[in-house]
Amino acid sequence: MQFENIRWLDDKNLSLEGKRLLCRLDVDIPVNQTGRPGNLTRLLNVTQTLSYALQQGAQVVAVGHLGNPKGKFRKHLSLYPIADYLQQRLQCDVMFVHDGVGDGAHHLASRLKKGEMLMLENLLFDRGEQANHAAFAQKLAQLAHIYVNDAFACCPSEYASVASAAHLFACRVGGLALRKQLDTLRMLQHNPPRPVVAVLGGEQHDVDHTLPLLQNLLPHVDEFLLCGYMAHAFLSTGVTAAPTIQLSASSKQRALVTRLWNSCQQRSIPVTLPQDVMAHSPKADKPVCVQVDPQATTHPSPLDIGPQTCELFTNKLKQAGTALLLDCVGQWQQPQYNKGMTAVLSSMAQGPQLCIIAGNDALQAHYEHAHRSTTPFQLLHSSQAALAALGYDALPGLQALITQDRT
Repeated sequence: MQFENIRWLDDKNLSLEGKRLLCRLDVDIPVNQTGRPGNLTRLLNVTQTLSYALQQGAQVVAVGHLGNPKGKFRKHLSLYPIADYLQQRLQCDVMFVHDGVGDGAHHLASRLKKGEMLMLENLLFDRGEQANHAAFAQKLAQLAHIYVNDAFACCPSEYASVASAAHLFACRVGGLALRKQLDTLRMLQHNPPRPVVAVLGGEQHDVDHTLPLLQNLLPHVDEFLLCGYMAHAFLSTGVTAAPTIQLSASSKQRALVTRLWNSCQQRSIPVTLPQDVMAHSPKADKPVCVQVDPQATTHPSPLDIGPQTCELFTNKLKQAGTALLLDCVGQWQQPQYNKGMTAVLSSMAQGPQLCIIAGNDALQAHYEHAHRSTTPFQLLHSSQAALAALGYDALPGLQALITQDRT
């Protein structure tokens, strides 16, 4: 990662007083049935940037997205609950505008005073955001004088507010939460405490996105512990089984897993699979513990790791110098399947000198578990953005901040 040329919001030579800031925030979090944000980790991080800007006398126009409404209004994906939470957290009035980048937004933005904040509705309610339309980016740029990117999870995306709007500002800077997450990645890159043990989990939809990026992690890891659907992908591909076994994984997934497996073998990186998993028994309608057989032709959907694997992972993590958790261990939201996640987080809190957690669901699990631990964890809002950055991939959101004029 070569981000030394990024200018940051708290640059001593940057005056914010009286300036209007367009702050692209990372607020893509679940909102519960009561209309309240369910995962506060991301919001707690972005409030640092907002609080600093407001205290410096800036006017803030906050923008972000929630879910994937595909260009249509979806009431349950409105950012109004986010604006309401930020108003309480920051203890200041946060105006909210429902018409996105329409006339109402421009009118309210132009009337902002020092220390005041305006939040726009979910940008993805407009097709121009996801399609990266130049006209949409232009409307965003007309709202402010300075661009602030504080959305690490969005940096790989070609959203108009991330990839295009920034280039329309003479002055564009990184936010405080963004810098903190890039600093965490530098810790992992530059002489982290050894050994580095990475726990790879996640849901089924996470695996196809994460697998191509895991090659970027190989230079920085000493051992992989696989669980959840990541372990299921390895078992279903058959890389750990006899050559005669043909399993049901897609050809694309088989190629990605095989490449990663071979790379680990070449680098002498151990890959530890679960010894047992917790699965659902339709007949008994309850969780059952299933022993994992790498030679089997079918494998149950893993809802959690079993007790033997919990003990195995716990011992390895307690001996680690650095522990990295990428996405969730299992279906931790369900009490009958949360023992694995609890065991992993507890082990990380007891042994390693450096603990890093990446991924939205993993952050939520940590947030709920953190009340039982005082160990500081380094938090990354997106495992996929983290893996892409480790591989020197050109992340549009970061590239836009690197080359700019100084104002």
